[in-house]
Amino acid sequence: MRWIGRIGGILGMALAWALGGFCVGAGIELASELAPDWQFGHWQDIWPNVLAIPGFVAGAVFGTVVAIAESGRALDQMTYVRFAIWGATAGIAVSALVIALSHHEVRDLPRWIKVAGGMLTSLGVVGGVGTLALARIARPWQRMLTRLASRE
Repeated sequence: MRWIGRIGGILGMALAWALGGFCVGAGIELASELAPDWQFGHWQDIWPNVLAIPGFVAGAVFGTVVAIAESGRALDQMTYVRFAIWGATAGIAVSALVIALSHHEVRDLPRWIKVAGGMLTSLGVVGGVGTLALARIARPWQRMLTRLASRE
């Protein structure tokens, strides 16, 4: 029965991170429309989708890592540093997957590794720290993290 709660927590985390990726992508899309000379924003035309899908995968990886690493800990025992590390772990895992799947289509692979790896790892750190911050102030996030870290 405990795994059902953990799977629900992992799916909730994945959906929350996908929503976060979608919002970041929408911000990039809006900025690229407002500043047409900004080259970075024009690499993709569908930034919300480009960041929501890796956000879902990173959220699932993050939720799984938290479920394993923070098992049995109370919310007040969880630290921002550890959550930043778990978020970076999820970002690195997803950036490795993105790079592995797209390396044959990229002209400047070293630059792509820096951009994709840096962006997704940074977003993972922000997502990890943000997840704990939200869990400390919002009840639904508290329940989700409690589900992930429960031993029962």
